[in-house]
Amino acid sequence: MPTVREAAYDLFRSHGMTTMFGNPGSTELPMLADYPSDFRYVLGLQEAVVVGMADGFAQASGKTTVVNLHTAPGVGNAMGAIFNAQANHSPLLITAGQQTRAQITLQANLTNRDATRMPHPLVKWSYEPPRAEDVPLALAHGAHLAGLAPRGPVFVSLPMDDWYAEVDEGDARAAIDRKVSGRASADPEAIRILAAALDAAVNPVLVAGPDIDASGAWDLGIALAERQRLPVWASPATGGNRLGFPEGHPPMNSFLGVPIVLRGAVWGNLYLTEKDDGEFTEADEEAAVVLADYAATAIENARLYQISERRRVEQDRAMRGLEATRDIATAGGGETGLDRVLELIVKRGRALVEARGMAILLCDADDLVITAVAGQIAGELVATRIAGVNHMQQQVRAACLLQRRLKRRDQLVGQLANEADGVGQHDRGAAWQSQPSYSRIERREQLVGDVDIGAGQGAKQG
Repeated sequence: MPTVREAAYDLFRSHGMTTMFGNPGSTELPMLADYPSDFRYVLGLQEAVVVGMADGFAQASGKTTVVNLHTAPGVGNAMGAIFNAQANHSPLLITAGQQTRAQITLQANLTNRDATRMPHPLVKWSYEPPRAEDVPLALAHGAHLAGLAPRGPVFVSLPMDDWYAEVDEGDARAAIDRKVSGRASADPEAIRILAAALDAAVNPVLVAGPDIDASGAWDLGIALAERQRLPVWASPATGGNRLGFPEGHPPMNSFLGVPIVLRGAVWGNLYLTEKDDGEFTEADEEAAVVLADYAATAIENARLYQISERRRVEQDRAMRGLEATRDIATAGGGETGLDRVLELIVKRGRALVEARGMAILLCDADDLVITAVAGQIAGELVATRIAGVNHMQQQVRAACLLQRRLKRRDQLVGQLANEADGVGQHDRGAAWQSQPSYSRIERREQLVGDVDIGAGQGAKQG
């Protein structure tokens, strides 16, 4: 049967909750032991910061996010940030460790004496499972509640010895596979009444509160204000950091907005506001359309210029690459010394990839020797020998050993291939049927195999 811990991580995966935020202590260690490689744990040094990070992550991603706190002290430190998460309607699944069940009644150190009451005023649901086997279902219920409108944080207290308890596989799978969805919307009749009142209003205004953003209606709020040309006021702050309307949006006392359309797509908007002598006229709108067309043309020209400039840079880099390759090939094919060829490689290579510095290090016995440098690397480092220690030394030796063994393999292959060719020239038909020729071929395969094995071991050591 799976453990509570295994079932919990499978539950988190099924909900896409693989990024956790926390500041754990000893009561959380059983949950974090052998932490899965497909999860990310964002560590904070104080619980208010941890919940704040999770709050922002949940707002940006739109997903329920797991927060991991340390028993009563951790929850106490996080209370202010939980208040903000509540005001922001951020879907957080907040977990906190608890003392082992056998020690809770004794109120041993690390016991959260009334775990569910502590955060209760600030969360949608606060719970401590009565049995270890109930933990997966409690986490699933908390995740569902946090994500249902109106969204908000929930809290689950988890005794530290629950994580290794076994849970029925069917019960765990039911909790993991269970999906709950919900949708909250205004009554259609109420919307019709509001629309009629807005249409009949002489001087209407829009009071925008943070729930506009929390419910995903940001763009709709802007569209309503622009269509009805409504002045916008902000509602009193509720303690969170959400806004109901963009603060830099133009005033709406008199307003004219025209989209900037390029190739059938809207790239932006041209706004005109606060006309001196009253409302904007049809002539003003026609002028704004012309200006928007000019703006679209300017954007298109800038885009084409950017593309051509990018292509020019790519062509220049390709030409420099061809020139560098030609010069290096010319130097390598002639009588130029090795030092000169390597110096040419680092200089041209550094310029080609626009690096600050470049160096070539060659193996010499078990060491590395700096042979050529260019750029922001001191020239006096040339000929410096790097002896390497510990892991670095093992890597150097493995690389040098691999280089020598590969070279030896090539020599053996060439030698034995020549021998085989010689036999074939003498009597090809008889040679392939005779025992000596078969032994020679077998010996070649064995020698090459030995070198391959040695090279593989050298690479593994590196």
